[in-house]
Amino acid sequence: MDDDEDVFFDFTGPLFGDIPDEYPEDYTGFVIGGMAQTDELSLAQSYKMAADAVVAKALRSSDLSHEFAFPALYLYRHVIELYLKLIVQPKKLTHGIMPLANKFREIVQSEIKLKLPDWVMDRLQEFDEIDPGSMSFRYTKDKKGEHNWLPGEYWVSYRHLRKMMDVLAQGFEKAYFAIGKGHKK
Repeated sequence: MDDDEDVFFDFTGPLFGDIPDEYPEDYTGFVIGGMAQTDELSLAQSYKMAADAVVAKALRSSDLSHEFAFPALYLYRHVIELYLKLIVQPKKLTHGIMPLANKFREIVQSEIKLKLPDWVMDRLQEFDEIDPGSMSFRYTKDKKGEHNWLPGEYWVSYRHLRKMMDVLAQGFEKAYFAIGKGHKK
């Protein structure tokens, strides 16, 4: 935060306040809730945009790019989970990717009459194996207080990760619209 901003900033004001009569010209805020509620597709898309922004920052940061690794991976993993849930519409919500991915594959085969490329399931499997419960990229310890170590040591290319997620997100959206906005149970 800029020093000049501190002088004029009201730290006592709420974070979640009343909507102003006029929005700031530079749109430095946003409205959430009420009429500004989001839908499932928009939520997945917004997490994808946030992950892309983190990766863009990492690519500009070169020697500090490792600082963005876990946020980028968590956001992209969450994107996958949100898109799969959007399409599969599971009765029971869990964080496991592969049960959702397997159901997604069945839906694509039965309702769109397409076979998913093996590489799609391979990439989803990778995320599921490294972060099976959506905890590995968010916390250093598990619910029992034990270290939450990844199951190995890996190199991840930010460019490859972003491109892969671009293609996966496009595929998820094509499937979503092809089956009529979510699987009908």
